[in-house]
Amino acid sequence: MRHWALHYEAHPQTATLDDFEDMAAHTEFTRIAISYDKLPRPGQSVWKHFPPSSQWDQLAPRGSVRNLKGREAAAAYRERASEPFHYTVLSYDERGRVEAILRCTENMGFDAVYYHYNSMNLVTSVTISDALRSHTTWYGYDHQGRVDSVWTTLGSSYMNTVLNCSYT
Repeated sequence: MRHWALHYEAHPQTATLDDFEDMAAHTEFTRIAISYDKLPRPGQSVWKHFPPSSQWDQLAPRGSVRNLKGREAAAAYRERASEPFHYTVLSYDERGRVEAILRCTENMGFDAVYYHYNSMNLVTSVTISDALRSHTTWYGYDHQGRVDSVWTTLGSSYMNTVLNCSYT
């Protein structure tokens, strides 16, 4: 059985058996790195081009990235060693729910997804924003907590109840 490697890229450096897992020395081997409990400082290995905390705080819904202790704070990822890293930051509300997913991509800039919940921890709206536009979708639930309607805005008019769900 043969498999052709179409997108093979030789790495310019090789690692010894003693240091191949050292991300600081060999960032070209890394595809994903996750920081827990706090935002990483820019300028170190995988986080070399990570935007400063002040930029992430400007995108956060409450003015700062919050409640990171014990949770995933940021992720750096890429598909190939020849690509720069993309960065994702998560912010959590007081109840530990994700309130925002903030992303920085080197060629597109920043974008964000904001979540709002009701008291039953059900998502009531999702807002997706980038530098040019923002789009919100709202969700309605029946008395048993099942989605019964979804609506959004299209241009200046409302598109009421795009989806009506009926349960039998």
